[in-house]
Amino acid sequence: ALSDDVARLAGTEQDLPRLDPATFLGVAGLGQVGVARILAAVELGRRQHSTQLVPRRPIMASDIAAWLRSRLQGRDREFFYLFSFNRRSRLIRSHLLAWGSADSVQVYYREILKELQNDRAASTIIAHNHPGESARPSRKDLQSMRQLHEFLEGVGIQLLDQYITGEDGVYSCRWLRFFSALEPEQTLAELARVARE
Repeated sequence: ALSDDVARLAGTEQDLPRLDPATFLGVAGLGQVGVARILAAVELGRRQHSTQLVPRRPIMASDIAAWLRSRLQGRDREFFYLFSFNRRSRLIRSHLLAWGSADSVQVYYREILKELQNDRAASTIIAHNHPGESARPSRKDLQSMRQLHEFLEGVGIQLLDQYITGEDGVYSCRWLRFFSALEPEQTLAELARVARE
């Protein structure tokens, strides 16, 4: 009966992570400890089904898209991630650089450059989410990507792509289409070659 009450409150499984924890306190028989258990279960489920990105190992572009979707879908505010890669297109690190409001996140070029230089990165992928909306990029998203590409190119770092996560999936700004439509076994080395062309 308690599970039914929580399910009705959430609406769908996708809506469950978005609920304000205080909302659960309105369910009879569910105190603060019960709310904490539900939130922990949601987070454990998210982590269990997420792709693991192992540094220094070959990673497909689709692995990063799956990793982002598992972490960003259902979030109620924007997050900005940065991925750094070495000259062999192997992942060095992923960075959560910033988080913002429901419709914006502010990131400065100097912060991006600092992390990439600290990692001694040769290339990068940037990513953010559109909470509760389509993953399709806005004009501002594409303009920012072009400007960042030019900025990083000036210091010898290649911007491979910008991924945007939304309710309808993960969008690749390099390919201008949803990730499910991309070549599934595309390696980051292939993506780097395309980005150079």
